[in-house]
Amino acid sequence: MKRPSTYSLLLPIWNAINCTFYCNSITDNAGFNYTIHTCSTLWASIGFTVTIAGQTYTIMSFVPDQSITVQGTVALSLTTASFQLYAPKFYHGTIKATDTDLNTKVNANLLLTDKLPMGWLHEPTDETIDEDMMKAIGMRSKCELYFMIDYSSKSIPWTNDQHYEFAVWPMRNLIDAFMESVSRAKTLNSNLIKKSSPVDLPRFGSYTGKSNSDTTVFSQPMSGTRFNIELPWIRHDLLCCQPNLTRI
Repeated sequence: MKRPSTYSLLLPIWNAINCTFYCNSITDNAGFNYTIHTCSTLWASIGFTVTIAGQTYTIMSFVPDQSITVQGTVALSLTTASFQLYAPKFYHGTIKATDTDLNTKVNANLLLTDKLPMGWLHEPTDETIDEDMMKAIGMRSKCELYFMIDYSSKSIPWTNDQHYEFAVWPMRNLIDAFMESVSRAKTLNSNLIKKSSPVDLPRFGSYTGKSNSDTTVFSQPMSGTRFNIELPWIRHDLLCCQPNLTRI
Protein backbone atom coordinates (compact mmCIF):
# COMPACT_ATOMS: atom_id res chain seq x y z
CA MET A 1 0.00 0.00 0.00
CA LYS A 2 1.38 3.39 -1.00
CA ARG A 3 2.22 5.59 1.95
CA PRO A 4 0.92 9.14 1.45
CA SER A 5 3.36 12.04 1.63
CA THR A 6 3.08 14.86 4.14
CA TYR A 7 2.00 17.22 1.37
CA SER A 8 -0.80 14.93 0.15
CA LEU A 9 -2.05 14.63 3.73
CA LEU A 10 -1.86 18.36 4.38
CA LEU A 11 -3.57 19.50 1.19
CA PRO A 12 -7.17 18.46 2.10
CA ILE A 13 -6.67 20.00 5.55
CA TRP A 14 -5.56 23.25 3.93
CA ASN A 15 -8.50 23.20 1.54
CA ALA A 16 -10.85 22.78 4.51
CA ILE A 17 -9.77 26.05 6.15
CA ASN A 18 -12.86 28.06 7.09
CA CYS A 19 -12.89 31.30 5.06
CA THR A 20 -16.11 32.71 6.54
CA PHE A 21 -15.76 36.38 7.50
CA TYR A 22 -18.37 37.37 10.09
CA CYS A 23 -19.78 40.92 10.18
CA ASN A 24 -21.04 42.55 13.36
CA SER A 25 -22.08 45.84 11.75
CA ILE A 26 -21.33 48.11 8.78
CA THR A 27 -20.57 51.84 8.73
CA ASP A 28 -21.29 53.74 5.49
CA ASN A 29 -18.46 56.26 5.02
CA ALA A 30 -20.00 57.64 1.78
CA GLY A 31 -18.62 57.30 -1.73
CA PHE A 32 -19.09 53.51 -1.73
CA ASN A 33 -16.60 53.29 1.13
CA TYR A 34 -17.59 51.04 4.04
CA THR A 35 -16.15 49.90 7.34
CA ILE A 36 -17.13 46.35 8.27
CA HIS A 37 -16.86 45.66 11.99
CA THR A 38 -15.96 42.17 13.15
CA CYS A 39 -14.38 40.15 15.95
CA SER A 40 -11.81 38.59 13.61
CA THR A 41 -10.31 40.09 10.46
CA LEU A 42 -8.87 36.66 9.59
CA TRP A 43 -6.06 37.08 7.00
CA ALA A 44 -7.58 40.18 5.38
CA SER A 45 -4.90 42.68 4.38
CA ILE A 46 -4.51 45.92 2.44
CA GLY A 47 -4.75 45.74 -1.34
CA PHE A 48 -6.63 42.45 -1.53
CA THR A 49 -10.14 42.28 -2.91
CA VAL A 50 -13.24 40.69 -1.42
CA THR A 51 -16.46 39.70 -3.12
CA ILE A 52 -19.59 40.65 -1.18
CA ALA A 53 -23.06 39.97 -2.59
CA GLY A 54 -21.54 39.51 -6.03
CA GLN A 55 -19.68 42.85 -6.01
CA THR A 56 -15.93 43.40 -5.71
CA TYR A 57 -14.45 45.68 -3.05
CA THR A 58 -10.81 46.52 -2.31
CA ILE A 59 -9.51 46.44 1.26
CA MET A 60 -8.14 49.94 1.88
CA SER A 61 -7.27 49.58 5.56
CA PHE A 62 -8.01 47.44 8.57
CA VAL A 63 -7.71 47.37 12.33
CA PRO A 64 -6.59 43.87 13.32
CA ASP A 65 -9.50 41.82 14.66
CA GLN A 66 -11.75 44.89 14.79
CA SER A 67 -12.66 46.07 11.30
CA ILE A 68 -11.80 46.30 7.61
CA THR A 69 -12.52 49.32 5.41
CA VAL A 70 -13.35 48.58 1.78
CA GLN A 71 -13.85 50.66 -1.34
CA GLY A 72 -16.19 49.71 -4.16
CA THR A 73 -17.99 51.24 -7.10
CA VAL A 74 -21.51 50.27 -6.06
CA ALA A 75 -23.47 50.37 -2.83
CA LEU A 76 -22.76 47.54 -0.40
CA SER A 77 -25.81 45.38 0.14
CA LEU A 78 -25.11 42.67 2.69
CA THR A 79 -28.17 40.57 3.42
CA THR A 80 -26.32 38.02 5.58
CA ALA A 81 -24.01 38.36 8.56
CA SER A 82 -21.05 36.88 6.71
CA PHE A 83 -19.23 36.48 3.40
CA GLN A 84 -16.39 34.30 2.13
CA LEU A 85 -12.91 35.81 2.34
CA TYR A 86 -10.46 34.95 -0.45
CA ALA A 87 -8.97 31.48 0.07
CA PRO A 88 -5.26 31.20 0.93
CA LYS A 89 -3.06 29.27 -1.53
CA PHE A 90 -0.87 26.30 -0.65
CA TYR A 91 2.59 25.61 -2.07
CA HIS A 92 5.19 22.96 -1.36
CA GLY A 93 8.74 22.25 -2.40
CA THR A 94 12.24 23.61 -2.13
CA ILE A 95 12.92 27.34 -2.20
CA LYS A 96 13.91 27.21 -5.88
CA ALA A 97 10.90 25.13 -6.95
CA THR A 98 8.44 27.33 -5.05
CA ASP A 99 10.03 30.52 -6.37
CA THR A 100 9.60 29.14 -9.90
CA ASP A 101 5.92 28.47 -9.23
CA LEU A 102 5.41 31.98 -7.88
CA ASN A 103 7.23 33.59 -10.81
CA THR A 104 5.22 31.55 -13.30
CA LYS A 105 2.03 32.92 -11.78
CA VAL A 106 3.44 36.45 -11.71
CA ASN A 107 4.44 36.23 -15.36
CA ALA A 108 0.95 34.99 -16.19
CA ASN A 109 -0.30 38.37 -14.91
CA LEU A 110 -2.54 36.76 -12.32
CA LEU A 111 -4.13 38.91 -9.66
CA LEU A 112 -2.53 39.14 -6.24
CA THR A 113 -5.23 36.94 -4.72
CA ASP A 114 -4.62 34.28 -7.38
CA LYS A 115 -1.30 33.43 -5.77
CA LEU A 116 -1.39 34.92 -2.26
CA PRO A 117 -1.65 34.79 0.70
CA MET A 118 0.38 31.62 0.72
CA GLY A 119 1.04 28.70 2.96
CA TRP A 120 4.29 26.98 2.02
CA LEU A 121 5.47 23.57 3.15
CA HIS A 122 9.26 23.73 2.93
CA GLU A 123 10.42 20.39 1.58
CA PRO A 124 11.98 17.93 1.99
CA THR A 125 9.98 17.06 5.09
CA ASP A 126 11.40 14.94 7.90
CA GLU A 127 8.99 11.97 8.13
CA THR A 128 9.33 9.22 10.74
CA ILE A 129 7.50 5.97 9.92
CA ASP A 130 6.45 3.63 12.72
CA GLU A 131 6.59 0.11 11.27
CA ASP A 132 4.76 -1.38 14.28
CA MET A 133 1.42 -2.29 12.73
CA MET A 134 -0.17 -2.33 16.20
CA LYS A 135 0.42 1.40 16.65
CA ALA A 136 -2.38 3.78 15.67
CA ILE A 137 0.06 6.54 14.65
CA GLY A 138 1.83 5.46 11.50
CA MET A 139 3.88 8.55 10.69
CA ARG A 140 5.07 11.76 12.29
CA SER A 141 5.98 14.72 10.10
CA LYS A 142 8.19 17.58 11.26
CA CYS A 143 6.69 20.39 9.20
CA GLU A 144 8.34 23.71 8.46
CA LEU A 145 5.47 25.86 7.24
CA TYR A 146 5.52 29.49 6.14
CA PHE A 147 2.50 31.80 6.06
CA MET A 148 3.29 34.76 3.81
CA ILE A 149 1.93 37.70 1.86
CA ASP A 150 3.65 40.01 -0.61
CA TYR A 151 4.58 43.59 0.17
CA SER A 152 6.33 44.65 -3.04
CA SER A 153 3.20 46.08 -4.67
CA LYS A 154 2.53 48.65 -1.97
CA SER A 155 2.80 52.25 -3.21
CA ILE A 156 4.26 53.41 0.12
CA PRO A 157 6.91 51.14 1.74
CA TRP A 158 5.83 49.65 5.04
CA THR A 159 7.58 50.49 8.29
CA ASN A 160 8.66 47.61 10.51
CA ASP A 161 5.59 48.10 12.71
CA GLN A 162 3.38 48.00 9.62
CA HIS A 163 4.90 44.69 8.56
CA TYR A 164 3.77 43.29 11.90
CA GLU A 165 0.33 44.90 11.62
CA PHE A 166 -0.40 44.27 7.94
CA ALA A 167 1.39 40.95 7.38
CA VAL A 168 2.35 39.15 10.58
CA TRP A 169 -1.01 39.63 12.33
CA PRO A 170 -3.08 38.36 9.36
CA MET A 171 -0.72 35.41 8.88
CA ARG A 172 -0.93 34.48 12.56
CA ASN A 173 -4.70 34.52 12.13
CA LEU A 174 -4.24 32.20 9.15
CA ILE A 175 -2.17 29.89 11.35
CA ASP A 176 -5.05 29.81 13.83
CA ALA A 177 -7.48 28.94 11.03
CA PHE A 178 -5.13 26.23 9.79
CA MET A 179 -4.85 24.71 13.27
CA GLU A 180 -8.63 24.78 13.62
CA SER A 181 -8.80 22.78 10.39
CA VAL A 182 -6.14 20.41 11.76
CA SER A 183 -8.30 19.83 14.85
CA ARG A 184 -11.19 18.70 12.62
CA ALA A 185 -9.11 16.39 10.42
CA LYS A 186 -9.70 12.64 10.74
CA THR A 187 -6.32 11.77 9.26
CA LEU A 188 -4.38 12.70 12.38
CA ASN A 189 -4.74 12.77 16.15
CA SER A 190 -4.63 16.45 17.05
CA ASN A 191 -4.80 15.59 20.77
CA LEU A 192 -1.19 14.42 20.50
CA ILE A 193 0.00 17.83 19.30
CA LYS A 194 1.47 19.43 22.40
CA LYS A 195 3.52 22.32 21.04
CA SER A 196 4.39 24.41 18.01
CA SER A 197 6.96 27.10 17.22
CA PRO A 198 5.89 30.29 15.42
CA VAL A 199 8.59 32.78 14.38
CA ASP A 200 7.62 36.14 12.90
CA LEU A 201 9.49 37.07 9.71
CA PRO A 202 8.88 40.69 8.66
CA ARG A 203 10.71 41.28 5.37
CA PHE A 204 11.30 37.53 5.03
CA GLY A 205 14.93 37.04 4.02
CA SER A 206 18.01 34.97 4.74
CA TYR A 207 18.28 34.69 8.49
CA THR A 208 21.37 33.90 10.55
CA GLY A 209 20.29 33.51 14.15
CA LYS A 210 18.15 36.57 14.88
CA SER A 211 19.73 38.74 12.18
CA ASN A 212 17.92 39.31 8.91
CA SER A 213 19.95 40.10 5.81
CA ASP A 214 18.60 42.16 2.93
CA THR A 215 18.61 39.09 0.67
CA THR A 216 15.07 37.92 -0.05
CA VAL A 217 14.41 34.18 -0.19
CA PHE A 218 11.88 34.52 -3.01
CA SER A 219 12.06 36.88 -5.99
CA GLN A 220 8.85 38.39 -4.69
CA PRO A 221 9.37 40.08 -1.29
CA MET A 222 7.33 38.45 1.49
CA SER A 223 6.38 39.04 5.10
CA GLY A 224 4.72 36.69 7.54
CA THR A 225 5.39 33.91 10.03
CA ARG A 226 7.25 30.61 10.04
CA PHE A 227 5.45 27.81 11.86
CA ASN A 228 7.17 24.60 12.93
CA ILE A 229 5.00 21.72 14.11
CA GLU A 230 5.11 17.93 14.31
CA LEU A 231 1.96 16.25 13.01
CA PRO A 232 1.00 12.69 14.11
CA TRP A 233 -0.76 10.92 11.24
CA ILE A 234 -3.07 7.98 11.86
CA ARG A 235 -1.85 4.81 10.17
CA HIS A 236 -3.08 4.96 6.60
CA ASP A 237 -4.47 1.43 6.50
CA LEU A 238 -6.70 2.23 9.48
CA LEU A 239 -8.32 5.03 7.45
CA CYS A 240 -9.03 2.95 4.37
CA CYS A 241 -12.35 1.24 3.83
CA GLN A 242 -11.96 -2.47 4.47
CA PRO A 243 -13.60 -4.78 1.91
CA ASN A 244 -16.80 -6.46 2.97
CA LEU A 245 -15.94 -10.17 2.97
CA THR A 246 -19.41 -11.26 4.00
CA ARG A 247 -21.21 -12.89 1.11
CA ILE A 248 -24.96 -13.22 0.91
